[in-house]
Amino acid sequence: MKIIITGIDGSGKTTIARLLAARVGSNARVVWTKSLHTFAYLIYRLFRWIKGPEHVVNPSNLIVEHLTTRWMARMGRLWGWIELASLTPWLTISKIYEALGYTVIHDRCLPDFLATVSIRLRDTLWPWKSLPGRIALKLAGKQLIIFLDLDPKTAIKRRRDVEYTMEELSQLTALYRTIAKHLGAKTINTKRSDLQESLAKIQRIVNSLISNKCL
Repeated sequence: MKIIITGIDGSGKTTIARLLAARVGSNARVVWTKSLHTFAYLIYRLFRWIKGPEHVVNPSNLIVEHLTTRWMARMGRLWGWIELASLTPWLTISKIYEALGYTVIHDRCLPDFLATVSIRLRDTLWPWKSLPGRIALKLAGKQLIIFLDLDPKTAIKRRRDVEYTMEELSQLTALYRTIAKHLGAKTINTKRSDLQESLAKIQRIVNSLISNKCL
């Protein structure tokens, strides 16, 4: 069984994934899946060394390193393929765990990849009009996705060091919601529900799907 926990920074992905894994017990494995790792991260570090880091003032008026760089947007389609390739090792690890009979809980995964790459490429239609985007949508459509919905203002209160501008964060939130709807994700609003309520809702969703033999 595989469960994807997705949502913007501050929505509670990591905490909920960890608590859900604790409920499942020793048979659970949490896979932290973020595309700006492995190959993409090495390229980012190389460009950072050559060009220097980029910074922005985030919604909390903090100067933060900006991971949505101008050169990523200029690379266009190539950067989309680089990020997809960088996601592949984590998807492979997930498949291995699944084959060994573990319950795999993804802290971030394909929906997060789709949303963040769209922001980096400054193209909100990228998931639907690019080949890497369509591949990721197809792969994600086969999974149980729990979308932790949260408005940007609340997210900023929870994560003051967010790496985006307010405009980017608003676009990112809209992208997450659109992608979640497209993929038929189960949505939980983590502003209205506390951690235990959110966990209980996820447990009910999983139990329902198991009873209906959907997982």
